[in-house]
Amino acid sequence: MLRVSILAALAVTACASQALGETVDERWTLGVDESITSETVSTLSQESADAIADEYATKEVHPVLQFRCSPSTGLGIRIDWRRFVSSFNTEVGFRVDDGEATWLKMGVDSSNRMTLSKSQGDTDNLIEKLADGKTLLVEVAPYSEPSVVVHFDVSALTRALQELEADCS
Repeated sequence: MLRVSILAALAVTACASQALGETVDERWTLGVDESITSETVSTLSQESADAIADEYATKEVHPVLQFRCSPSTGLGIRIDWRRFVSSFNTEVGFRVDDGEATWLKMGVDSSNRMTLSKSQGDTDNLIEKLADGKTLLVEVAPYSEPSVVVHFDVSALTRALQELEADCS
């Protein structure tokens, strides 16, 4: 029920949906992921402003923040760190603007490079915090390594989530 009310609040101003795979604005891109299940998953993605070293420290990578939505599973959040993070659940910190950090226990996929939201409640609470934000700082400590921090511009997220919701239904 909370998810419905948050998405309804975000959809106060109706926007026409962009074609999938197109840029919502200079930061967010809508897409489709059909690789995991037979169900179509609508995606909203943004590459981080910061580059971080990969696990071998041989190249720089830009993690990707992604909101994923399907009619059967609802809305979720995934971060593709594009480097090894962990082989088990890990905590990820989210700080909107100058607010306090929110730490979420996130799952890790089989590649050990992606963290995934495990709870619809966590997803809904994070989206609510992001609604009026401008900058999102995300922090994770890869297994046996120092923390890495990246930034995302979330100033247009509300409009972008409206577009994702329209494509998800």
